[in-house]
Amino acid sequence: MGQKAWLVFGILLVIAGIAALIHPRVRLRTSHREVRIGSMKAIEETSRILPIPRIAGALILASGLLLTASAIRK
Repeated sequence: MGQKAWLVFGILLVIAGIAALIHPRVRLRTSHREVRIGSMKAIEETSRILPIPRIAGALILASGLLLTASAIRK
């Protein structure tokens, strides 16, 4: 990978780390079921909340900063 690719990857990690620190819970839709009864339609959605530990967000942010700094220095 070239320097530009590492720089872009580092910036993406910084953005993901900041997002994980600001909003530490991610909602995942696990299933979606649609049932038709005559002309009526019923929709059932099931979701799951995935907590992201603060230390994981901090590590993602730190690794993104280091990767970005090393890509800029080269």
